[in-house]
Amino acid sequence: MMISKINLYRLFLLIMYFAFLIWYGGSGDKMTPSEIKRGIDKLKAYALENEEMSSFYGTDKTIDSLNKMVSNDDGREFIMVNLIKYRDVAKYPENSKWSNDYDPMIAEQRYFEGLKMFRKAGHPIFFSKVASKFIDDSDSGEWDVVILVRYRSMRDLFSMAIDAAVSGNSIHKWASIEKTNVFPVKSQISLFLPKFFITLLFLLVAYIPALIKRSHQK
Repeated sequence: MMISKINLYRLFLLIMYFAFLIWYGGSGDKMTPSEIKRGIDKLKAYALENEEMSSFYGTDKTIDSLNKMVSNDDGREFIMVNLIKYRDVAKYPENSKWSNDYDPMIAEQRYFEGLKMFRKAGHPIFFSKVASKFIDDSDSGEWDVVILVRYRSMRDLFSMAIDAAVSGNSIHKWASIEKTNVFPVKSQISLFLPKFFITLLFLLVAYIPALIKRSHQK
């Protein structure tokens, strides 16, 4: 039995659609205690081997915060809220090959280029400069930007954090940032529906041959 070109086309789209759903994820198994321990131990070992840099950027505090956060993993997608205050001048260690690079925005660009979050379906969903200040009981001072980043799982974020540290890529983040407040949130009410819109897109693309055929019949 011959399969028509239109059906082959739709089969291809269906395969691509399910491939997207698998890649984009958002619902999986939560991290195990042993998995978390292996990752934290790897970060601590790196911090010991690079004591000068770890002291320079306060890596120990970051590792403790990361450990507490991933311990509450439920395996599902989440949004990371980033409040960022940039340095006036990038701050690299004196022995760094970038020690004479003073632009914090270039340092941040290096960090994001090395992070490669899109490979794991992580991506920004909102970026804005802070327009003003209203109520701040924490007295945390001024922020420059707010960035919301979608991650398909805490496991992905954990893996990226480890890779960024071990590869040395995280040096660019801390060189560019004077201070930051970062915390995960779970969507309860949101108009950000990428899976819904991608589904509509695939349905529209799948219907194109039928529209072309109908137009030729007129």
